[in-house]
Amino acid sequence: MDYIEIIEEVPFVPDVIAPIEVSGSKPFIEANTIECSLAEIKKHHIIPVFVKDNETLISHDEFIDATSLLAADFYNGEHILKPNIRLSHPIKGRVPEAKDKPANQLFEWEKTLYYERMMFAIEIPSIQAEIGGNVLSLTIGGVKAYNQDNLYSRSKSEQHFKLFIGFQNKVCTNLCIWTDGLMNDVKVNSLGELKMYIQALLQNYNHGYHLHHLNKLTEYSITEQQFAHLVGKCTTIFQMM
Repeated sequence: MDYIEIIEEVPFVPDVIAPIEVSGSKPFIEANTIECSLAEIKKHHIIPVFVKDNETLISHDEFIDATSLLAADFYNGEHILKPNIRLSHPIKGRVPEAKDKPANQLFEWEKTLYYERMMFAIEIPSIQAEIGGNVLSLTIGGVKAYNQDNLYSRSKSEQHFKLFIGFQNKVCTNLCIWTDGLMNDVKVNSLGELKMYIQALLQNYNHGYHLHHLNKLTEYSITEQQFAHLVGKCTTIFQMM
């Protein structure tokens, strides 16, 4: 007697992938900027070059990737969110084949784009504390503005970056950084050198020590008269600078 093997077909059930959270429920800068993903930058944005020798500058995605990887290594085991990225000042162009076409007739593949200015923040919510009724998470990030570099030079020219780490961080529209932690303006000639500065920033920052002093601030208070006197002193010093 012949036997027929019966194979039961199992319905395909797609894997359910939990969405990865993006750092910060509220952006650290909003005015005159747009939100962008790292994948979008890598896939669609071109990289500026030094005019004299056509060598590439350190790209936005290289800066973000380097910071993310070093933070993940330094804070191994902590819950680290995806970077919150903001861009401004788009630099638009087109491929040579489309040089004579009106702008409104350009196809997407004929357009080129990169953003002159980029800011990002990476939140680590597993390093968190409540101070004065405010829940604060450790955040690492940076700022890059190509207008601060001499693009009309050679690749040996210094490239400018700003780094920060702390529990409260803000970036204003003119790219100034305010942080309660550490901040550093660096000038580098290579991605390797930039990584060294990022590593040094992480190593020189003690989040436990910082949180202790932030908690101590809640124990102090000043009167209205003392506050007015302090503001007056600060104004005088500022005018003398």
